[in-house]
Amino acid sequence: MHPLSSKTLNVIFSRFDEVQRSGNMVLSPLSDKAFEDDDSGDGGRSSSSSRGGKKSLSMGSFRRTGSSSKSAGRDGSAAGAVDDEDFIQAFEDVPTVQIHSNREVEENMTKIRDVLSDDKKDWELRVAAFV
Repeated sequence: MHPLSSKTLNVIFSRFDEVQRSGNMVLSPLSDKAFEDDDSGDGGRSSSSSRGGKKSLSMGSFRRTGSSSKSAGRDGSAAGAVDDEDFIQAFEDVPTVQIHSNREVEENMTKIRDVLSDDKKDWELRVAAFV
């Protein structure tokens, strides 16, 4: 573990609070407990940097506000990198599946499991099994 100077730690906490106030952070129920725990290791964090209001967002409603900066993936310096917009678009761009019973769920999951577990099948076929 690398110790941080108090100056660096204060910069990190102030940036964290700034992002939290902007509403661009997704909070999970478990993350709230981690920050309220006495053993969380935040040391001498002042009360001025404590949380104000809480804003809970689901993944479906999460959007960046303002103009987002393009990540290094666009200029080719990070091979295989995906920027936030591309990830969110791919994450949400999925076909709708209508399932009306537990049996249909089990049948669909069995089909997917069979295709994915067959290492002889091409990756394109494995991916298509999800559709």
